[in-house]
Amino acid sequence: MEVKELILDDLLPESPVNGDSVNPLSNQSLEGRNGDGELNWLLSDYRASKWKLKPRLESDEPSLYTVSWFDGGLEDATGWEYWVDVCKELCTAKMGRTDKPKLATSSLAGYARALKSTMRFMFVVRKCFLIEDISEDDVEAFKNAEIGRKLKCSTLESNVIPLHDLYLLRGNLKHSLSFDPFTNTTKAQWAKASGVADGHTATLVPRETFFLLNESLKRISCSRGDLDLLSVYMEMRGGGDDFDRAVAQKFKRKTGESSGELFNRIRELYGAALIVTFLLTAERKHEATMREEADVTELLESELDLLRGLETKTSGSTSGKRTEVAVIEEVKDAFRVIMEITKYTREISGESKVLLKLPVGHSTAGHNKKHYFLTTAPMYKLLGYFARSCGVKIKIRPHMFRRAYSMIWGWRYEVGDLDELSKMLKHNNKIFTERYTDDEDIWQFMPDKHHQMAFDILNSALTKKVRVSGGASKTLERYSRIIQAKSKLLNPTEVAVFIDELLTTGEIFIVVHADGYCILTKETKDKSKCLDENGEMDEARREECRCAGCPNLGIDDSREEYWQKRIDLHQQVVDKSTKPQLVEKSKAFIADIKIAMLTH
Repeated sequence: MEVKELILDDLLPESPVNGDSVNPLSNQSLEGRNGDGELNWLLSDYRASKWKLKPRLESDEPSLYTVSWFDGGLEDATGWEYWVDVCKELCTAKMGRTDKPKLATSSLAGYARALKSTMRFMFVVRKCFLIEDISEDDVEAFKNAEIGRKLKCSTLESNVIPLHDLYLLRGNLKHSLSFDPFTNTTKAQWAKASGVADGHTATLVPRETFFLLNESLKRISCSRGDLDLLSVYMEMRGGGDDFDRAVAQKFKRKTGESSGELFNRIRELYGAALIVTFLLTAERKHEATMREEADVTELLESELDLLRGLETKTSGSTSGKRTEVAVIEEVKDAFRVIMEITKYTREISGESKVLLKLPVGHSTAGHNKKHYFLTTAPMYKLLGYFARSCGVKIKIRPHMFRRAYSMIWGWRYEVGDLDELSKMLKHNNKIFTERYTDDEDIWQFMPDKHHQMAFDILNSALTKKVRVSGGASKTLERYSRIIQAKSKLLNPTEVAVFIDELLTTGEIFIVVHADGYCILTKETKDKSKCLDENGEMDEARREECRCAGCPNLGIDDSREEYWQKRIDLHQQVVDKSTKPQLVEKSKAFIADIKIAMLTH
């Protein structure tokens, strides 16, 4: 108890007035404060045994933003209050940093739980009663205990960040570590060496993707009967004081239908509609959950097929940015079903969001609006209901459809320019987009002709008969990885016949010229640097400066000597010319062609 009183007096020199939150770093000017001196990311009192953080999205589950400091057998543990004070102080310092972007409160909750777990280990397992008691042996014991849990690398790294912060943020803390827990390696390197390799979202192959899409569309197209039955049930059930608890029997007598079986079909239908919207719009889950009723009403009533929404993950602001995506009629049909299923919950709750929980199967008491949002767990259940009804045993997640959308796009457009895909996915950087399509699984999205075409083009490169560099080598390198992972060997006769067919039909064509050759498809042709005003290739525009930076240029071994001579000539211009414009053009050419020749 003496420890508790000492720490609280030291940490919080003034008692809170009228429930105001107290900043333990009272001598610091923290960005986390609002104008009244409160922590604007903390909804509960600072001294509370359970912290409630300000939600990032109003539709999120409240438990995502709750941190219970006293649970798991620590409720009455003497001395634990000291460690809770240490945890709260570090969380406040972390949110008050101005040298880095502030944590989202959902991330802070995870950070706080990892910190609490770390301090629990030091207190319960290592018998440390003050932070000064923590030794390097204690830190190593904690690291080894985390390694023993066989965690993914990313999780392992996240779990030791708070421990390291106790040292890194020591200038802003009253209670900190006196030594660096990571002196010989970085957290990322340690986690990579000690954890289980991170994976990525499982890929739905075309057969599964289109099967689920087709089944979803079938279910939506014949949904009128079940939607009408749901309307009958909800009218018979009533609400509030008029709620009829005997409605199931009455409904059975009136319609001959089991209300339980009806609800299961409605869950499957809801899941089917979600699949259509996720797959054909490539939306993130949080975008879908934040969509307002007015946006969908506008879509369904307007002649324009534009679906408006709100994106916050990459918007750079907490308020998010408005988005627009063109949709087809099937997407509108799916939203009609969703709106009809959720209209009852919308009436009960007064909520304006589109994705709400079903009007049955959960309590409507308590007037807690957050209870009505279709959060992650109930959404996964709806997708699971539909998948199982189709005989699909895979755990379906919304992000799978976003990835499948990207893979299909990558196949359709020859893994080429991803600008439009980046726009559809609302990525700020094409690096993120490339991660969606940079995967050997894309092989399964390519039709048979592309399988064989890829093999033929790469056959010489893989056997080192021909070295190909230049802009086109990026596409070839990608196919190379695919071939190495998935290819079924073709005999020379099959390859020759197939290539002849491709060239005859114009699906792919190669333009050979003195300084190299162009690998062109219908989709990549318009990226060439030698197109005229009508979009046709103009031989007169095929100049070395244009070719050097062209994404379709291929340079084989026999033509590298030509380009090296051109580099030498342009270098003479750079070294001797007195005309700045010529020098700059020559420098640009040398830079472009060196990049092209190194690309392999």
